[in-house]
Amino acid sequence: MTIVGKTMQSQIRDTQMVSLISAVDELKQLVDDNLEAEQKQNIINRLSDEITSLAQSYENTVRSHELMEQQFLQAQKMEAMGTLVGGIAHDFNNILAGMNNNLYLARKKIEEPDVLQKLSNVEELSLRGAELIKQLLTFARKDRVTMKSLQLIPFIKKTLKFIRSSVPENIDIHHNICKDSLRISGNETQIHQVLMNLINNAHDSLKGVDDARITVRLKAFHADEQFVKKHSGLKTGYYARLSVEDNGSGIPEDNIEHLFEPFFTTKEIGKGTGLGLAMVFGAVKTHDGFVEVESVEGKGSTFYIYLPLLESEEIAPAKQHEDTVTAGHGELILLVDDDIHILESGKEVLEALGYTVLRAMNGLDAVDTFTTYQGDISLILMDLVMPRLGGVMAVERIRKIQPDIKVIYSTGYDKEGSLPGQIPLAADTIILSKPYNVEELSKSIRNQLDL
Repeated sequence: MTIVGKTMQSQIRDTQMVSLISAVDELKQLVDDNLEAEQKQNIINRLSDEITSLAQSYENTVRSHELMEQQFLQAQKMEAMGTLVGGIAHDFNNILAGMNNNLYLARKKIEEPDVLQKLSNVEELSLRGAELIKQLLTFARKDRVTMKSLQLIPFIKKTLKFIRSSVPENIDIHHNICKDSLRISGNETQIHQVLMNLINNAHDSLKGVDDARITVRLKAFHADEQFVKKHSGLKTGYYARLSVEDNGSGIPEDNIEHLFEPFFTTKEIGKGTGLGLAMVFGAVKTHDGFVEVESVEGKGSTFYIYLPLLESEEIAPAKQHEDTVTAGHGELILLVDDDIHILESGKEVLEALGYTVLRAMNGLDAVDTFTTYQGDISLILMDLVMPRLGGVMAVERIRKIQPDIKVIYSTGYDKEGSLPGQIPLAADTIILSKPYNVEELSKSIRNQLDL
């Protein structure tokens, strides 16, 4: 519990004590034979109000204490979740980085359009996997996410087509989507995850149900003052209302208040993580939205998502991906990474881009290699976190030999918040998050070399 919380509780207890002492003093006066009946009745009337007020104050204190306790437990869960995700992000992103490098090399050697399209699909899925790790970190640590102006209707339709293949054919998925222009400030990956988790949740509740149905609706909604009063945190105005309805088992009333807590699940051990709806809640909050649940046990559930609509085009659309690379001119690059697969595939990628490559497995190896070839190396592509000697410390030693050496860092960790113990980097330092696409890498290298 925070110091502020303890101070507030102490002040409340002091106020209650004063009220209690006052009430006891007035009770003593009732046994005074010198008081007239009318005076005693006035005291009784005042005592009634004071005792009622004291009871209400006590009830509010209990509720406040329970709320602070829940918030503290929630914070502990979120901290544990952040630690867990941060630990697996590095290895997961390194695997995806190696995949992307090999996909690029495979595309260079294949000319069949169908095979090229499938390779592109695999690359898109791997990048989406990396984005999911970022969103999980965002939810756990409340980092900022990238928002853009997003047309919701075509995006929801595209997402539903993608999700349909993961839902059994015996479950009918209906959708009722309006034709209005619903534009929000949103993050595609988070909205994708919101819809996917809600449909998965609905799917799980439909086991053993005849005529199983999931209905997805999307329409504009105006939140007036009366609606806002019932839904704390919302502002009056226009929203996109996305709902996912099922005719499944429903949710017990006692469980509804816990639905969005991290790790809360009613599924069997091994069947659920308790993170799906927690991620939905976190993503919607990130979008300044609101989640509402209606459910009747045995009859089904409906989840409502409210996302504020943009009033003007104040957020620039995201740049389209350009599938073009910037070639090198034979410059020598020192590639440093503790993952052998990234070293091997990365060397091939850089050579395919037109560079000559030296490799090093850790910071100490990088310093030794640079010392040997210091007059020839044009740029270092340096992993940030490695055993024996990390990237930042290695570059510090190298810059004592050649202060103006050009460096691009890369990392499989969350570069915004999961590099404990690292020396702060300059604001203009280039850090590529793994898995980066080859086009992004080629442009970053070229920009540095042409400075």
